[in-house]
Amino acid sequence: MRTPRTAAAGRRRGRGGFTLAEIMIALGVMGVALGMAAAAFHAGIQSHSSSVSDVLRSLISDNALAIVKARLRHARAPADLTTTLNMVPVGSLDSAYPIGLTTGRGFVCVGKQAGGSVNDYILSIMPYVLSDPTCTLYSSSSVGLLIKDAVDSQGRNVSAIEDSSGGTKLAGVTVGSAVLVPDPASGGMVSTKVSEVTTAGAVIDRNVGVVLNALVILVSVTNAAGQPVTGVSIDFMPTCTVRTALRPA
Repeated sequence: MRTPRTAAAGRRRGRGGFTLAEIMIALGVMGVALGMAAAAFHAGIQSHSSSVSDVLRSLISDNALAIVKARLRHARAPADLTTTLNMVPVGSLDSAYPIGLTTGRGFVCVGKQAGGSVNDYILSIMPYVLSDPTCTLYSSSSVGLLIKDAVDSQGRNVSAIEDSSGGTKLAGVTVGSAVLVPDPASGGMVSTKVSEVTTAGAVIDRNVGVVLNALVILVSVTNAAGQPVTGVSIDFMPTCTVRTALRPA
């Protein structure tokens, strides 16, 4: 005979646990939720990294534009900037960011006068970040080179830099070397890398069309003692090309 006490105990035993099917369903729901959270977390990290890069690029570019305009405004413009695109002499200390510090961050700037006006310039500012903050970027310019259309070993339409001087202007260039080349679309310059080295010069990994008597800037990395080093990557951020007046009209 069932008493009230035994009936209550039976009801408790009937409610005392979960079935295997219920546990499997709960684990499946939890797995889906964790997967969605992980994807959102990864996307958030990428978005944060991109935002930091954009802010850093803006800070370096704004700082560079102020420095370059001050240099050109208070000093006589070099003769090689009056008619052709060339490097703007800034100096290693002023081109670092923050100024005067070795942080592996900085900029390279090229420019020329626009329309023959001493007050009007086209400037291309190329911010960069080095993988080793104790190193600095060293750049040297070569003029009189020919850039023409080419097809690389992978069948891509790219550009080739030819050196009619027998390779002396491109001495030391290797696969992976960073170079700055003219960009006819903006009137300034863009950064790229050497993908192949040939007897006539070098092949770069982008197409910029045909450029006669081109300026090419070779980029390398030096340590604190000024000695060239290898194995340090150079991350050039998107180029900022602007046309600006040195003084108000």
